Amino acid sequence: MLFGVFLSLAYVLATSRAVPYACNWTYIPSEYVHFPHVPVNCFTTTPSACQRSWKSGIPEGTATAKPLVYSEFIICHESFSTCGYVPINPETGVVLGGSGVTIGGGVDLGSTEKNSGAFNHLDISIYTKLKPYLGLRQEQAACASIEKPLTLFSNEALTLTNAVKDYLVKQVEKRYNFDRTPGSTAFISLERGIRTAMVSLWFQLGRPEAYPDFWTYAIQNDWERAVASLRDFYKTPLVQRIEDLRRRNDEADIIEATLNKCSRSLDAVVLLDESGSVTDRNFAESLQFVVNITNAFSSAKLRDSYGTRVALSTFSYMYKAHFHLSSYSSHSQYQAAVNGIRKHGGTTSLGYALTRVSDQFSEAKGLRDERYGIPRVLIVITDGQSHDSVLIPAQRLHKKNIVVYAIGVGQCDMLQLFEVASSQEHVYTLNTFVELETFISTITAATCNEPQPVNLRRRVEMSSPKSKFQYFVYKAKPKSMLQIQVSDKVGQTLLYVSRSNPHPYKHDHDIGFTHSVQKDKVVVIAVRNRTNIVKRSVAEDGMERVYVSVLANTRNARFTIEAVTCHNCQEGTNEEIVQPASGAGFKTVAGFCNIVTLVYAMLSIVM
Repeated sequence: MLFGVFLSLAYVLATSRAVPYACNWTYIPSEYVHFPHVPVNCFTTTPSACQRSWKSGIPEGTATAKPLVYSEFIICHESFSTCGYVPINPETGVVLGGSGVTIGGGVDLGSTEKNSGAFNHLDISIYTKLKPYLGLRQEQAACASIEKPLTLFSNEALTLTNAVKDYLVKQVEKRYNFDRTPGSTAFISLERGIRTAMVSLWFQLGRPEAYPDFWTYAIQNDWERAVASLRDFYKTPLVQRIEDLRRRNDEADIIEATLNKCSRSLDAVVLLDESGSVTDRNFAESLQFVVNITNAFSSAKLRDSYGTRVALSTFSYMYKAHFHLSSYSSHSQYQAAVNGIRKHGGTTSLGYALTRVSDQFSEAKGLRDERYGIPRVLIVITDGQSHDSVLIPAQRLHKKNIVVYAIGVGQCDMLQLFEVASSQEHVYTLNTFVELETFISTITAATCNEPQPVNLRRRVEMSSPKSKFQYFVYKAKPKSMLQIQVSDKVGQTLLYVSRSNPHPYKHDHDIGFTHSVQKDKVVVIAVRNRTNIVKRSVAEDGMERVYVSVLANTRNARFTIEAVTCHNCQEGTNEEIVQPASGAGFKTVAGFCNIVTLVYAMLSIVM
């Protein structure tokens, strides 16, 4: 909700003073237990662009590009409604905080402080509808929303939301530019992801006095500390709304994505279109994109034998591998190699190129064994339509656990892009090749956080520094049971599993294992059909995904992970919970599989 935005009670467009609606009855919270808001027949919607994870950031633009913020991010966290509602605690029916009637993309009409600037461009017909609810809060707002329901047309709700958002952007910009330290970047020149996170905070919580730590780091452009402050924002997270915890984490993610730094290892191959439709200048932009990808990794990461490796191939009607995963290990080497590449032109045969590029993903060319858990990524950039079929060659790559990103520039064949990519979530479109420069942070963040596809019964062993996640994805048949086992060899880890979030963590997962001291961790999860997700690649043959993240909880951690399907299993974990002293040291086991439960129970008795 828009707690920090104060909507005017004396809007000058109206000729008379705004008079709040006076209820004829008293709101009784106990009558609305189990409902998220009142009135109960007011429904909110979430835009289709909303993501379960924001690790890849948001679409970036040039410094002065419009809009300055990504409005969809805010609406995704506020939801959208054409009817006025008041959020309540489902357990008690009590109105949350000082909430007023909320409408549009989270616009709270309840504040009593004047802020007429948000309404400068509103039509008086919209203001007239809002006027009775301005200033009403808590029980008065709940009563009014039920007794005199507020309804706007979709275009009116959107107009209101944009007016408030635009006004807030100006407020944030003015305050930030006034507070920022010498040498820090002006607001308009900050990355769009950073601007969006700052406006999102102000949108929900109000002025920076409500989040002094974050603001101090922001005006100093100390973004790593700003991110850390968002991830540890609430002093008592256990009593905080889960929606607020997730929102702060998402704000941290979209800032972190702009930093264009990746500490994870990758085996990445870039496949560039050099056909006749790509001009020399556009091809040069594509080559610079490759250099920018390598620059996202530190020199140490490029030198490390278990670090990041990048290969490059180009295609038209021909295919050429310019360098392999094992070819180079420094920024200067990659730059020199790219400088020597020239464009050839010709027609477009992407299907043929996809068949040939498979050779880049071989141990002879520098690919690391799957047991090391290093993601294998192919990034395809094309500006047209291929003259040959791409479906079968792309499916072969998918089956080899190669994650394929398809980037279309200009007038592309969208169907072919969807056939090439591992899923619809791996398809990106740009208007021009120039946009590749600002797109680099998005693709870097996406590939850096790409869950590593791993086959069932395949054991992977990995090392991870403290507080770093390692992501994995498994495929299994719907209605089956998947058993995931993580064994700590050095240090300690935490384990989170999700059916829908590619990056599960403590505030967003289906099953978690939070007792890091236990060395052998087992989670069993039911594999279910998902109906509310975007269309995925046709290469998946009806299989469903299960996402796993492992978080190092000590300075260094080394672990193995393996997943298998199991029978006669129950969903849950083998997590051992140490009881208080009165329990005589016995351990209880969260049951997940009949056999495992029995074994652990027997061990507890013996101990």
